[in-house]
Amino acid sequence: MRALITGGTGSLGHVLARAWLARDDVERLVVLSRDELKQAHMRARFPDPRLIFFLGDVRDIARLNLAFYGVDTVVHTAAFKRVDATANDVLELVKTNVMGTSNVLQAALTNGVRRVLVISSDKACQPINAYGASKFMAEQLAVNFNVYGGPRGTMSSAVRYG
Repeated sequence: MRALITGGTGSLGHVLARAWLARDDVERLVVLSRDELKQAHMRARFPDPRLIFFLGDVRDIARLNLAFYGVDTVVHTAAFKRVDATANDVLELVKTNVMGTSNVLQAALTNGVRRVLVISSDKACQPINAYGASKFMAEQLAVNFNVYGGPRGTMSSAVRYG
């Protein structure tokens, strides 16, 4: 398996990396994130040659296209996640949580990624704020994407984590 985790230096990325690197069938695990300091800490924590780090942002589809080349599974965990910190920055939520998810799905299709898992939030089930609404939209994008990706061999799904 050749997998990539967007926002992979977060807490969920660490858990996924530990689990996947314990498996023998993982050829390569790519962590894509914007934070070079967190990448350095993660590299020290997991000194495994199969673990590769790319600096990048889900807002940048060109970077995603480069990072997704040769990957068969993408777990999309990158998002703004703090309701309090994003309450006054709705447009930033849209750019990262909604359009970033769209970019991930498009790059997956372009690069022949077989599976995309979009990680959502329990706050998407009854969104009462912009954050919950942005994660609900990301879920809708992931599910609807199968209309386009399915016939071409790229399937996507969303799960809620919280």
